[in-house]
Amino acid sequence: MEDILTLAKKVAQEAEVFLASYEETPVVFEANRLKQLQTCQGRVVALRIIREGKIGFSTTTRLDDKKALVSRATEVSQFGAPAKFELPPPQTYPQIEVHDPEAEAFTIEQMVELGESLIAKLRRHTPELVCEAEVTKGVTSVRILNSRGGEASYNKSFFAISVEGTLIRDTDMLFVGDSESSCHPIGNVDKLADSVINQLELAKRQDSVPSGQLPVVFTPRGVAGALVLPLASAFNGKVVKGEFQ
Repeated sequence: MEDILTLAKKVAQEAEVFLASYEETPVVFEANRLKQLQTCQGRVVALRIIREGKIGFSTTTRLDDKKALVSRATEVSQFGAPAKFELPPPQTYPQIEVHDPEAEAFTIEQMVELGESLIAKLRRHTPELVCEAEVTKGVTSVRILNSRGGEASYNKSFFAISVEGTLIRDTDMLFVGDSESSCHPIGNVDKLADSVINQLELAKRQDSVPSGQLPVVFTPRGVAGALVLPLASAFNGKVVKGEFQ
């Protein structure tokens, strides 16, 4: 990071380097059975510069790509937005505990057992339910360094469990599901299972829908799911110009 910052300071008035690395282990279940487990790692470096009053930005996953990273940020700065801020000088930041070593220490065998117990509990309630589930653990490390001497870093652990179920009866299809996440390990799936079971219980009551115009209520997630993609397509310049291929 220091090498990148040194190079950036030669072409820009201010610069900031951001380094993030992660390791993630997902355990995936499909059709009520264990499908796959793996561990993946990644690292990304981002550079933000202020050059001639404008912002330049570039990222790379190759740490040996220092000169090219600085060059791209410099080129982008020609078209960047005006920099109406200054990077922070050295200061003390509050420590927020978001890293739990126990989340990293949670074994793959325990994760498999957790997913199996969740699916088993749901299928004891509804044997025909076909479940997909995922148990994931991981850790992220972040460090920021700027040309004014400002520096900050933190480590964050994460642990997540999600499940989706499909129930088909005659011509009816029902989809249920929920998820839970934390920076601490989640060793009990009862809360998550009870939430999905409650959805299954509520779905037992069926009613007919009258014809005609009806009011529609969108939840926050519903608005995003229903409107974001159509709006993104509508505002796509190539679509508007008829040049999309």
